[in-house]
Amino acid sequence: MNRIYENPNSTPETLELVHVRKANINNNENLTIHTGLYFDYATLLANVKDDDCDEILCSNIDNSAIQQSMFRHGKSNLTECSSVVKIEGKTWAISPIGERKAEYDYDLCTIDYSSRSKIALLTNTGINILAKQSPLDMILWLVSKGPIIDIEANLIIEGYGRSEMCSMCLTILSSDDTTQRSLSVNAIKNCTTLFFEYGGVPYIRANVAMASQLVGKSSEPQIVFSGRHDGLYLFISRILIGIWETPVLKLVNLKENQTYLTFSHSPESLLTIQSRLIRLQTFINRNQRFIPQSAQDSFSIGSESLISDSFNMVMGKNNEACWKLEADSLFGAYSLIQQVIETISFLKIIMGINVNLMASEVDNSIKSELCKASFSDISTSQHIRKICRDLVISVVGSRISHSESVESISEALGSKCGSFFNGKDIKLYRAFEYLRIAQKLFDSNSDFDQQQSLLQECLEMFTESGILIGEKKLKQCVSVFMSFNWSVGALMLCLGCAKNSDPNDLAFDYYNNTILLDSGIQKQGLKLEDSAKSLYEWRLFCYKLALLLIKPENGEINNKLFQVALNFNDILFHINLYDYLLSSKAESILSQVQTPFLIDYLKSNPVSLEKYDLLWRHYAYFSNFSQASIILHELALGTVFKEITLTKRMEYLSLAISNAKSSLHYEKDKLPVSFLNQMTDQLKTAQIQMEIVIVLSSRPDQDASLNLLNSRLFNVTELYDQFAQPLNLYEQILLLYRLSNFTDRVQIFAIWNHLIYKTFLGKISEDSQFDYSNDNLIAVSSKISSLGSRLHPSDSAFPLDLVSGILIILTLKVQNPTNSDEEDLKFATNSGFVTQVLLDSNVQCVVINDIICSYLNFLLSGSGKDIISPKDFKSSDSDLLLNSPLEILKSCIILSLGASSSEDRPLDDNCLKFYSRKNIVSVLLMELLYLYRKWISFSSSEMIYTEGDPSFYEDNAFPAISVTSALSKYVLMTNGFINGQVTVQIQQLQNEIHSLY
Repeated sequence: MNRIYENPNSTPETLELVHVRKANINNNENLTIHTGLYFDYATLLANVKDDDCDEILCSNIDNSAIQQSMFRHGKSNLTECSSVVKIEGKTWAISPIGERKAEYDYDLCTIDYSSRSKIALLTNTGINILAKQSPLDMILWLVSKGPIIDIEANLIIEGYGRSEMCSMCLTILSSDDTTQRSLSVNAIKNCTTLFFEYGGVPYIRANVAMASQLVGKSSEPQIVFSGRHDGLYLFISRILIGIWETPVLKLVNLKENQTYLTFSHSPESLLTIQSRLIRLQTFINRNQRFIPQSAQDSFSIGSESLISDSFNMVMGKNNEACWKLEADSLFGAYSLIQQVIETISFLKIIMGINVNLMASEVDNSIKSELCKASFSDISTSQHIRKICRDLVISVVGSRISHSESVESISEALGSKCGSFFNGKDIKLYRAFEYLRIAQKLFDSNSDFDQQQSLLQECLEMFTESGILIGEKKLKQCVSVFMSFNWSVGALMLCLGCAKNSDPNDLAFDYYNNTILLDSGIQKQGLKLEDSAKSLYEWRLFCYKLALLLIKPENGEINNKLFQVALNFNDILFHINLYDYLLSSKAESILSQVQTPFLIDYLKSNPVSLEKYDLLWRHYAYFSNFSQASIILHELALGTVFKEITLTKRMEYLSLAISNAKSSLHYEKDKLPVSFLNQMTDQLKTAQIQMEIVIVLSSRPDQDASLNLLNSRLFNVTELYDQFAQPLNLYEQILLLYRLSNFTDRVQIFAIWNHLIYKTFLGKISEDSQFDYSNDNLIAVSSKISSLGSRLHPSDSAFPLDLVSGILIILTLKVQNPTNSDEEDLKFATNSGFVTQVLLDSNVQCVVINDIICSYLNFLLSGSGKDIISPKDFKSSDSDLLLNSPLEILKSCIILSLGASSSEDRPLDDNCLKFYSRKNIVSVLLMELLYLYRKWISFSSSEMIYTEGDPSFYEDNAFPAISVTSALSKYVLMTNGFINGQVTVQIQQLQNEIHSLY
């Protein structure tokens, strides 16, 4: 009975009958067993044969029958073989000799020729020694007889299978020198023949007849490897089975809080395994046909398209693909042998490290990781190999003096662990040694040139090592370089280690991808690998060290290092450098940097107003005014950023115009003039928009409009339709008219009339609605002069004939505030009001003279008919005609009377008589006299202050002759027609002109 355990530590749940030992069928006699032994799966029973001798009945597991059962049925049954040995004397005792040395319970797994079990039988005649024969002994006996023939080879194959046969051949062929010297030449030769000639070939097995025991296994065509292939893997697995999945190192306490590593297995067992694998490797190297060269070539170039891709084949064709598949697999086994040999060599090297050094210099995290790692982890895991490199770096990078030379460690690792540690690792270890030598020279203040040479070599080797140096040792090396006053070398060490560790710029891809994700932009097929993340974090660490060298905390920027850094070709470093300068409030320095990466950085995600401000300043600093103007224009329009105040937009527009002007001067044909004109118009419109904001800020319930006005720039039409016209913002309407060259005189006239009378009537209290005073006219004068100085000259926004007409009628209105029935203007108390308003609006004397004279000439040359009658009030504002002085004056009178009329006092013919031709002419003459007196005053002062500039004087000189003629003409035309006081004043002015000129 045999218990079947699913878990060796659990209680068995089932029993299965696997074998019944039958009686010996060769005789029918009963056996008289008087002693026996069960040892190493073998049974020995002493049977009494006669009085002089005993028979020893021996039974053992029949490995050959078990292998055949496994091959044919996929399941083994316990099968035994037996034999009878006759010995002299009576058996007194049976006992094994020594302890069992076999490493495996199963005889087929034997990999040591000398590890057979021996048993001693004590009889009354002496001691008999019996040896348990393993399949390996049987093969060795067979190959030692003479040349191998096919019958004998086939018997071995049928008994154990090709794989076991090849595994046992490898056990013999890779045995140690002592064992091989004890074997005959025929044994070695025949083993080689069995292995290579009878090891079989790989092939494709299709339509496999499935046994009932193999339910669940695939019946698809499959590759069957040769016995050589499977025998090699069997042999390797039997060598490594004792250590492969177990930790090989353990921690031992040295003193308080300090530990060191030592073997958890005996060093002798590891050395035995290594020696066996070395002998196996030697055998393979001596027999190149073992692994075809094509496999080594394809493996060495790292081809991704292995031959296994051509697995789908048609039965009946040659098995070239099978051979190549097997070759790939064999080379993989060879690589594993090499890795295991180097792993044991590495373990031997680290065990030779000074215990105190390991305890004090190696981080506990490294030692903890290694003591948890199994032998397979150390041999194959990239993570554990990195830990091993960290351990070596901790030792060789130590500044503590010790007897071992780093050079010897690096040479040992290079020669014995060539693939375990690559060339970069060895260079790194050698760099530490050179650095230690340089420090010794520095401490002794000797051989400065040698120091510099060693430091330069260290820098090159450290930077080639890249990420292998690790954060802790990189900091230490930077400190050492700085102790040599070699700050440039320290900076290049940081930047070189960052750049060389990532030749494919995976860290930069990771940076871009994280920014895209943070910005909410999803990218198809995006995979952020851990390797890219670790490279990014490493490079970021290197950059932080470099930035602290360039600008220490609370210190100034080192200009020399800053220039070196700017010339370093690493885009990810430049991004970090620019970020650092921004966070350090060094924007002015950044705007003056000229590198291939700055412009892309300032435009890249995440975009910010701060970056774009630097971008246009950078363009302007390097005289690229056209690009600076374009960027500023985009900022003003809100193309990139929406949340910008109107004041800031106007500032950007003003700067854009300045840069555009500079571009037109220094950069020919880079910007069209139309672009400058467009921005100039936009700035003017924005200024009007700001005025609307200021006006609305003093009005209640305008928050929505204010928010809208501050959100973006509006054009002229939008400002007029949405704000100025609905809210009766007359001044802003006129500014918009001027900007758009508006031509509708009727609408312009209505706006000016509303504006003037709104200002005029706004100074009147409700208790004295028609009691006008000079304050009212002062308010009008101030409003028109301030607005007129901005609008003149502009017929669209400041038509002088219309504004003058409104002011003339307003002057008359002040003389007759109650619309009384008086017909004559007694005295013009506000003479010169119209002229002064126009002068304050920067209108030239010549222009004002022309306007007043045009009205006088029209009125004095007419038929003497009244200007207006009551029927003229029946027409609407849209019917107003403004093509002649008469039509202008008539429209002004109609709108003036409509602005102050009372419903209790309707207009009649008598109240209109005050606005007669005579009274208007009197007002015009008084305005003309005021103008001439002002003109004479201006002309005299200009002669003094222009210092003889003839052109300026000629433009503003008083035309005495023409004025005198005009006054004489008007005296004749108005003789007896106007108030006598006006005539007297005209004559007085004429006399003054004659006396002056």
